[in-house]
Amino acid sequence: MLGAGRMPGQTAMNEFDISFPERLSREIARVAALRERYQAMDRMPQVNVKPVITLIDAALEAAHKAIGEGDIAAQVVAIGALEAFTK
Repeated sequence: MLGAGRMPGQTAMNEFDISFPERLSREIARVAALRERYQAMDRMPQVNVKPVITLIDAALEAAHKAIGEGDIAAQVVAIGALEAFTK
């Protein structure tokens, strides 16, 4: 095994090979795209996605704040909060 549990020729692409800010940035991008899909559904009759959009907005705001402050503990919490939003 070669550093970080990799085998020869294996690329460093698992979640443990990137920094918290980078991982959090990826989650922010993923959830922001998911938010856009929910926003598009908001125009449909009898579909109420406003509560989900509000939760996503709060999680994205906390994630941006954690990165801006460089608070690793807050970044870990933000990653977990964003990962809770699935497709």
